Amino acid sequence: GAYVDASQNTYGFLWNLETNDIELLDPTVTSIAHGVSDDGIVVGEYSDENFSGNGASVSLAGYWANHKWNRMELPSGSVSYGRAASISPDGKYATGAVTVNGKYYGYIWENGKIKKQLTLTSSACFPYAISPDGQLAGGWMYSTKNNRRACIWETNGDVTWLTDQVSPWSFVRTFSPDGSKALYYGG
Repeated sequence: GAYVDASQNTYGFLWNLETNDIELLDPTVTSIAHGVSDDGIVVGEYSDENFSGNGASVSLAGYWANHKWNRMELPSGSVSYGRAASISPDGKYATGAVTVNGKYYGYIWENGKIKKQLTLTSSACFPYAISPDGQLAGGWMYSTKNNRRACIWETNGDVTWLTDQVSPWSFVRTFSPDGSKALYYGG
């Protein structure tokens, strides 16, 4: 999760529902936690002041492990934003998006390294969900109608559109624990 302080800064936290303990990830770095694995690896986005070279903070895709934010491997090009949106239960695979040269590209990471860049048929996509085996990603992509449509990126790179309806709220949110079903909102 994340909370906002009085200065409007956002800080990620991990809430252990068994012990009711809440761990603030790093009170010196703004961040948002978007997903957590069974063993407590958190994925999300965090402010990285060392990335840009001029000290300007850039929000990047990362994972929280060993009491620090770790940057996901990034593609080459002009990166201006990144977010890891979900992680597999075993903590091995994650998915999210990175803005490169003005376009949102989706990625699957394996142990923090780029495994695959997802097919992009337009100017933007955002995967929110990763299957437990790391083979499928689900989220949204702009369609030819220039609006968001829920989709799944298949193992072979093909895109399966889940609805013809376009909507700014159309996306796949998560996969079932066995990866056989996807929960999505069609708009």
